[in-house]
Parts: sequence; C-alpha cells; structure tokens
Amino acid sequence: MLPVAEIFQGVKWASLRHLAPSIDLAIALDHYLRVVNDRKVRTYKRYAVDELMKSHNECRVVELPDALITAGVETGKIEYLLCHVCDIVTLELLPGMGDSRKVLLARSKILRRLAALHTKQELAYLREASDIEDDLQVNDGLSVLDDSKVHVDEQAVLYFVNQELADDFQRYLKLVESGLGLSDSLTDVMKSFENLSARSFQIPKNDADDLLAEIVSSILNRFLFDPASGLDIIISRRIRHGTIASEIRGYLEAAELIGQKPHAGADYDVSKRITNYITKLEPKKRKFIIAACSRFSESIDQLIALLRDEYFHVHSKAKARGIFKLHVNPVVLSLARGIAQRCQTIDQFSKECLEIFWFFLSVRAETTRPTVETEIKKTLNSIFSKFCNEIRAINVFDPEFFACLQQASEELQRRASTIGSWIRIPKTSVEGVSYSMQHVIDVAVAMVTGQRFGFHPIVKSVLPENLKLDTHGFSLIVDALYIALDNVYQHSGKKIDNHINIEAIFDEHTSLISFTITNEVVPNSRSTEKDARLNTARSVIQKRAYGERARLDRGSGLHKLAAIVMQSEKTNISFEYIEPNLFQLKFDLVYIGFSNMPTEA
Repeated sequence: MLPVAEIFQGVKWASLRHLAPSIDLAIALDHYLRVVNDRKVRTYKRYAVDELMKSHNECRVVELPDALITAGVETGKIEYLLCHVCDIVTLELLPGMGDSRKVLLARSKILRRLAALHTKQELAYLREASDIEDDLQVNDGLSVLDDSKVHVDEQAVLYFVNQELADDFQRYLKLVESGLGLSDSLTDVMKSFENLSARSFQIPKNDADDLLAEIVSSILNRFLFDPASGLDIIISRRIRHGTIASEIRGYLEAAELIGQKPHAGADYDVSKRITNYITKLEPKKRKFIIAACSRFSESIDQLIALLRDEYFHVHSKAKARGIFKLHVNPVVLSLARGIAQRCQTIDQFSKECLEIFWFFLSVRAETTRPTVETEIKKTLNSIFSKFCNEIRAINVFDPEFFACLQQASEELQRRASTIGSWIRIPKTSVEGVSYSMQHVIDVAVAMVTGQRFGFHPIVKSVLPENLKLDTHGFSLIVDALYIALDNVYQHSGKKIDNHINIEAIFDEHTSLISFTITNEVVPNSRSTEKDARLNTARSVIQKRAYGERARLDRGSGLHKLAAIVMQSEKTNISFEYIEPNLFQLKFDLVYIGFSNMPTEA
C-alpha cells in the first residue's frame, strides 16, 4: 500500500507532471481523494487524465480504453481508471468536453467499452450505461417541449384552415383576376416598410381586400384560439397549467419557506421550517412571524396569479394584459396581399400566413421578454426584502435562516430569467425524429415530477410495441399524459408511492390509441363536493362545452384533456371511481404518425 496522504499532501503539479504519462498517477490521485477531500488534488487528477490522453497520440477520452489496451496496460488498471477515475465530475473538467450532454454520452461510451473487457462488473457497467442513455433520451424529449412552450400545432391548424377556406380563397383569386385588390410586388411591399407613410397604414376597401381580410382573420383566429391546437390553449397546457407555479412556488415549497392554504378562504398554514424556527420565540414574536409568513406566501401567490391569469395569454378583450398580441393590421394585410397573389391554393397561402404571424410574434416577444423578466425580478426582490425587514424589525436574527432566505431569493432571480426565456418563438427543427411510447411515458412522468414538489409516484405501463410517433404526436400525447398525471397529484391525496398503471392499446383499423390510467386515491380525499365537480365536468364534456373552461387555469385539468381528446368523432373520454380507493381515467387519441391527420368533430 502506498502512503498516499504523505506523498500528495501539499505537493505541486510541477513535481508530478513527469509521472502523468503513466496510468498509475491518475489512479493514485483518485485513491488519495478517497481519503482526503482536496480540491487542488482533484484538479491534479484531471490534469493527469489529460496528460495520459496526450501521451497516447492526443486521443479523446472515449478512445483512451483502446489506446491503453494497445499499449498493453493491465486490465485491472484500465478498469479502475475507466470506472472510478473517469467519473462524470472529472469528465466535466476535461478540455473540449462542452455541455453536460456530451459528458454523459462520453461516460456511457466509456462504460460500454469497459463492459467489453468482460470483467466481473460487466452487467453493472451495462446497466449504468443504459440508465445514462435513458436519462439522455428523456432530457432530449423535455428539451423539445421546453423549446416549444410557445407553440402552435401547425399541422392540425393548417388542416382545418385549408378545409374551411379553400372555396373562399379561390373566390378571392377570381376577384383579383377581375382587377380588384391588385397588389404591388412583394419586393415593393417590403421596400415600402422602409419608408412608412400614411398609405402604409390604410387598408384598401374593395370586395377582394375585404374577403382577404376575412380569410386572414379566420386563419389568425385558428392560429391563436383553436380549442385544441392554437397558441392560447398550448400556452395554457405548457405554461399556465402548473408550470409557472412550480417554477416559483416549487422551490420555496422544497425549501419549506412558504405555506399552503388548506382550502379556499382559509389562512395560510405554516411550513415545517418556519414552525421549527419560531418554536423558541416568545408568543408575541411567534404570532408576528406567522403573520409575516402569511403575507409573504400571499405575495408570492399574487405574482403567480398575475403571470398565470393575466400575462401569459393571447391578447384579447377578455385578456387585455396578455403579452402575445397579434392582430390583422394594415402591415400584416399588405404582406398577405403580396403573398396571396403569388399563391394558387389555400394550402400555399395558409402556410405563408403562419410564417407572417410567427414573424410578428417574434418581434413582439423580443421587446416584451426583458420587460416581463425585469418586472418579475423586481417584484420578487421586493417580496423578499419586505419579509426580511419585517423579521428584523422585531429583533429576531438567525444567520442560518437569513442565509436560507438569501439563497432562495437568488435562486428565484435565476428562475425569473427562466420564465422570461419562455417568451420566445421556437426555432428548433425536429423533423424526422421518432419517439417510442415508452419514451413518451418517461418524458410525461419526468415533467410532472420535476414540476410538482414531493410527487413520487410508482408508474407501471403496458404499451404497444414498435409504435413510433413523430414530433407532432409526441407533443400531443405528452401534453395529455402530463395533464392526467398532474390531476393525480392534485386530487388523489397520495403524492408518494401512488401506484399508477398506464395501459395503451393501438387499433390499426380506427387509428386510435386508447389509454387507461388507474391511480390510487386516499379515501378521505373524496367528498360530495368533489363528486359534484366530476359530474359537472362529465356533463360539460358530453355537451362539448369545454372550450372556454379549458383556457381556465385552476382546478381539474379534465377540460383541458377533453380539448385534446375530443378532436374527432371517434374519440372519447371517461372517468370514474372503480373502487373506493381507485380512480380510472380513459381517453382516446388519434394516432399521429408521419402521415395521419385528425378529422374535426
């Protein structure tokens, strides 16, 4: 045994560097770090691995195993180096490794190469590699959804638009052929925007332009407000439905700094951390701090309500503060005129219209994002400052508690930037990517458990084999499953170890995927009031009157789920208690592969 503590304690890298071409230095440094947590020596370990790669023809870390085998290094030493020395922390520090995804991929490749040595730990290495690859796949799916929080299901919107407006567009083209509503060339239209005049803001009045304005308005209305695929409903599903609250409240709940209201109209309860903090204080100070915590909790919830109920909406008369604002103004119509007269079909024109809408939304997003982000940060800073000042005012000073508040304040400032980053137009192209059903389940579970603090269900699934989804189908099913799982979190009364079974059956003849989701329910979570709400939801869905309720962002997500499900006459949704402690939700979705399209009810 080497006396590693005596050898490496206080040593400088210059004294060790000449040993780095040997695998033994990196291994010895790793042994030392298992005895002494020395940050400087941890850096030396990274240097040793880097120098080892350089000594083998500047190879990359994933090429190092083969280089060492070729050099005749003992298998045991290679195994130790790859398993223990080249851990994720060390890989992150190596030059050129880049982002965490690249690091994890490298680790997975190293483990698989290590398994190929056929040592006693072969299966363990393969399992770890598979776990990393599964996590990467889930993270990729989450990234797709994260990059498209502001999103429109264009495929579905265009399908319905083209069905509805084909005849109107042909009538418009005939009016133009007769000499009405002739447009300048698109180039001239674009040039006119460089020197705007009063004429630029005048909408021509004639039958052709009136009809075109109606067509563009109809396309825009579908784009913004389609009940299942439009911008507002997808923002509702991906941002308003729990995401804003989890981004702000979720961290505070995990840190035990914020209270909950047991029911509407009740006072905020006191978190465990606050309860422990005030135990030793005199009654008067305890009462004051409880009141201050209640005001803090209420202020946080008011900020969440402002973002959820006012800002993250498509602008309309009902939502005058909605930040996603787009109307058919003269500039939009001028562009549409120039494009329409180069198109022969509604299919061509509607696609171009969507590009126009995204362009103007992106311009507005760039100006709105910093304003909203700054307002969130200022409001959070004010809330935390007020809370701290109120506690200091009664001469209560606890360094650990105030450090916790400071850490929470800094983290929420970072999260304010994250919320601001949602106000952008997606640019990621994921055409041609396919997703398995298990991948979809994994992403939906990761989404809801990541957003809902303390929710740790046990999810089992029975799924059709070899059924692949394109990005459109992937997003749609993840949205549906997220809402279903979030409903379990909110209403089952059991957040830990709730056994959730998800079964999906694909019928090739009807092109339907039928889901059955069963979850446990705590008996006392069921009430006459909740049963009445379920019956109301069932009645609303049967009458297909869920459209407006789906845009509301409180309570059950069943109306939102119905808006996704009930896009076809073939699909259905039902829900009931099948036993006192079991709730079952069933719904169908039209399979969206690479060519299928939904039909409107």
